[in-house]
Amino acid sequence: MLKLRTVSLLGCRSELDALPKGKLLINTINAHSYNTAQRDTAFAEALLKGDALIPDGASIVLAFKFLRHKKIERIAGWDLFLHEMNKLNRKGGTCFFLGSNDDTLRKIKVKAVRLYPNIQVETYSPPYKAEFSEKDNQQMIEAVNRVNPDLLWVGMTAPKQEKWAYTHLKELNVNGIPYKVQFNPARIVSSGAKVDAKSIQERKCFLCPANLPPVQKGIPFGGHYHILVNPFPIFPRHLTIPELAHTPQRIASRFTDMLELAEALTDYTIFYNGPKCGASAPDHAHFQAGNKGFMPIEKDWRGQTAGKIADYRKAALWYLDDAPRATLVIESTSKEDAADLFDIIYRSLDVKPEEDEPMMNVLVLYEADRWVVFVFPREKHRPACYTAEGEANLLSSPASVDLGGVFITPVEKDFLKITAEDVAQILSEVCLSATDFHKVRQRIREKI
Repeated sequence: MLKLRTVSLLGCRSELDALPKGKLLINTINAHSYNTAQRDTAFAEALLKGDALIPDGASIVLAFKFLRHKKIERIAGWDLFLHEMNKLNRKGGTCFFLGSNDDTLRKIKVKAVRLYPNIQVETYSPPYKAEFSEKDNQQMIEAVNRVNPDLLWVGMTAPKQEKWAYTHLKELNVNGIPYKVQFNPARIVSSGAKVDAKSIQERKCFLCPANLPPVQKGIPFGGHYHILVNPFPIFPRHLTIPELAHTPQRIASRFTDMLELAEALTDYTIFYNGPKCGASAPDHAHFQAGNKGFMPIEKDWRGQTAGKIADYRKAALWYLDDAPRATLVIESTSKEDAADLFDIIYRSLDVKPEEDEPMMNVLVLYEADRWVVFVFPREKHRPACYTAEGEANLLSSPASVDLGGVFITPVEKDFLKITAEDVAQILSEVCLSATDFHKVRQRIREKI
């Protein structure tokens, strides 16, 4: 229960500047919301478990004075709005207004663009109803995810807005490593894909040019790839890059293609899912690409380095302290050296019986005239919770994006219940153990 004697509130406007960086859920509280929270436990939880709660009401300020003999300052929602918009305008970015009707949103956008010229403003008007359907929620989430805003304003009136934001925005800390959780119902197509040989033989390949929808047009790349828009996006900009010919998903002979794609698509991170590492089309060679900076590992990896395995000509190979994930990082100013170093890693990994290549996921990005490659060696395709019964069931089929720090949950109940402990357990099952990861590093040193 929410109690004024124990609840933690920001005490003054200057404390807004002291809030930590990163994604935060900030709510306001006044007399109306306090009284509503006494009857609505879900609303109370949303207020208490957000990252910050600010006293938007003179009655709350007075209650603190009488009940706790503490003087705090009223911080109105408008104060928060001005603070965050001015801060974003100074550095530039995108904000998103979710709520209200189209006419009001149009007026908000016109004024915001005029007052904050360095902010790109996007909007979405949800249906006006007491309770949103699953389809409504999906459409709102997709609208926000497409933009991936730096700042999201949710305006649907209390308590609906607080409960919606708390339910659909989630970030977990797994042994000090941040993981975002995304509710994305459209990804059930991939997470729930049957990838056994019989199922693959019985369906048409959806990546072959002859089977693409007529409206799906591609941009040629490298003479034998097509760059397509992914119809079930995770990223605001999500591409699928299949080989024109129908040939199995394998990385050994295509890694240089990955490096060239990253160099050509500098706003994107390129990724590869092995045949039993999240690829929903293991029978057709393909890469994917999503806009750079979306996955936490891209900006956080340097602070997670455990050590350097080796220098290799114009490249270096690092490993991260991010268990239960196991991560190798190549940094190179030379495409050839990056490719040679990847080949050494490839040959240092075990190939399981009846498989053609080591299990792995790979991310590649190009910035500041160098390639950064993340290699995630794998132990297992899917965790036990994927096929578990009852409450133990959690539909998680980890692939590159999950290992990069954004866990995809296509089922809403899973999004709501998944915890840091669940993520840690899933990673401990599908990634290499600490012992096996140590052996791989030793083999790499020997081969270099």
